[in-house]
Amino acid sequence: MRPVLFDIQGFAVPAYGLTMLMLFLSGLLLLRHQVSPLGVNDGHMIDLAAIAAGAILLWLGFGMVITRFHFIGSPYLNALPVLAIGAFAYLAYLRGQRLPAEPIFDAIAPIAAFALAVQYGVGTLLAGTAFGKPTDLPWGLSFPPGSPAYRVYGPTPLHPVQLYLGLSFLAIAVAGWFAPMKMKAGQRALMIFVALSTVYLLTSPLRGNTTSFLAGGAPRMSEVVALFVLLYCSFMAWRRRDTVPQ
Repeated sequence: MRPVLFDIQGFAVPAYGLTMLMLFLSGLLLLRHQVSPLGVNDGHMIDLAAIAAGAILLWLGFGMVITRFHFIGSPYLNALPVLAIGAFAYLAYLRGQRLPAEPIFDAIAPIAAFALAVQYGVGTLLAGTAFGKPTDLPWGLSFPPGSPAYRVYGPTPLHPVQLYLGLSFLAIAVAGWFAPMKMKAGQRALMIFVALSTVYLLTSPLRGNTTSFLAGGAPRMSEVVALFVLLYCSFMAWRRRDTVPQ
């Protein structure tokens, strides 16, 4: 694990922060290539970047409110709720711009799943965050002194939740990108979001850095958001269940 990748004249470059920055920029470039045939221009992409930044700030502000008034769960920056907030905001934006929202989201969803895979499988693993509970399974990971996981559990082997999430999200991204089945516009994105939220909730009880209502603890806001996304996208996918060529 390597929370700090390198120093530049005394300035520490964090692994997690650099991973997120690279994902953000490369994701926008890849998405621009994918959606330009659908009428999305550079101005729309700038708006998407602004919406994404706004979603991050909104979630951080919401977390500060939770911390101040002790409402529910543990408030920390989590990619899945930020993605959900940004997705609903961008959907409203696309509707307002009269752009084809469903095909655009079909292009966005696999890229988002891949970004989550790298964020968890690389970023959080290097940073030693989002760690799991103790395990005696042969693939348990021990984290080095100074890492967040070590401060809680010491050298005890832990569930590599980061890898569980990273590999699962990667499989979802690949399946969503290359699935040969022809579906109604928008249904591919809905199924990807259903799969992402399901995996997140299933692995949540294994998390050792926070609580989970699925393991008898207090519900986290990220879990509440994931459950909402799961139910909403499942309902919308069921409504669009008839498969037809796009």
